[in-house]
Amino acid sequence: MVNGLFFITIKLAKIMPLFLFFDQIYINRKMITIGTADSIGDDNLELVDSEGNVVDFFGIIGEDGSDTNHEFEDGRALRNASIVEGNPGYTFIEWQIWNDTGGAGTTNVPQDAPEAFNPGVR
Repeated sequence: MVNGLFFITIKLAKIMPLFLFFDQIYINRKMITIGTADSIGDDNLELVDSEGNVVDFFGIIGEDGSDTNHEFEDGRALRNASIVEGNPGYTFIEWQIWNDTGGAGTTNVPQDAPEAFNPGVR
């Protein structure tokens, strides 16, 4: 990932009322490409460049994230500020993860949008 670039994924159905205020919540964003990303917090996410190369990856291929160290259901996954480049393989210690279970070393503190989120700040 380019230093200073954020990858934000939201489940639209859950926060539909906030969608009307997206530009006010996520100000000063640079959109390179817009596509659909949807997750209930137990999925794996892959970010690829225009050549199809994996630039960044979250999760473990073939593993349902439920009760693992990459579950972020009802929470959030935030990359540590000290990590300034993408990682094509998932490394748990690069992340701070909040969810509704606290499984496998994650933090059991559900997060609500927009209060618990800080777009543009790592």
